[in-house]
Amino acid sequence: MGFRHLSSGENEAIFFEEKNILQVKNYWTKERMKNALPMVIELKPEHPIEKNNNNLGGKVIPVEVRTEPYKAGGKLFFTREGNDYVATAEFCGEKNLILTAAHCLRNKETGEWSDNVLFQLEYDSGWSAKIYPISTLALKTMWYKEKNYRWDYGFGVISKKNQGDFCLDYDLNVSTGETTAFGYPSNYYEGHRMVSVTDKVEDLYSNGILKMAGNNMGGGCSGGAWVKKGTNTVISLNSFSYVGIDDVEYGPKFDEKFENLVQYVKTL
Repeated sequence: MGFRHLSSGENEAIFFEEKNILQVKNYWTKERMKNALPMVIELKPEHPIEKNNNNLGGKVIPVEVRTEPYKAGGKLFFTREGNDYVATAEFCGEKNLILTAAHCLRNKETGEWSDNVLFQLEYDSGWSAKIYPISTLALKTMWYKEKNYRWDYGFGVISKKNQGDFCLDYDLNVSTGETTAFGYPSNYYEGHRMVSVTDKVEDLYSNGILKMAGNNMGGGCSGGAWVKKGTNTVISLNSFSYVGIDDVEYGPKFDEKFENLVQYVKTL
């Protein structure tokens, strides 16, 4: 993988070489996409966690990918540690910025960056509106230094001349209320359709993590947006779950540090 690395205070980015970008579309054959492993983060809890009994009974349903807010989303493909992976991402903040989970962009334990990063907009049962090779990856330096899931967000950047037609907005310091999460989890339709679930979000206060009860989307949903119900505004994303607790998902709380990263990627 050929890339240039840039670190600027609390943010960092890598820029892929032009020849690498041109090779990405050719790399992702239909067969490779089909066989890509769903990215999943399941943590072993340090202390026993009670199963969730405080949700609205959120039901996971397939969505129409050409409607708002879902038409900003799609599948994210990437390679790392010699494996092909698939997750979820969405246009957010600007029409050339693609938001996803930081763990889809960089391994926080080894520091290895993802390669062959490709965004497949509005994927639905084999069909996609457009395919975007990603030229730049950006995230918080604390993701690798602190290895904390409060920093589990990052962006892929594409050229503005190839930007999308629609993007989601974002809101900071939103911590409660009914929220809709979406993604391409492998435990629903084998990841071939975008699905959503709406339920309550709870703030876990000082640790910068939000909890969404009733969200039982599995591997492949990583990076999918949490949108305030009835809006096009993102407040978090699918980050991780705990082993044995399959109906609760956790996500990083977007705050001033998130805003700082957004402003940083706009300058790249």
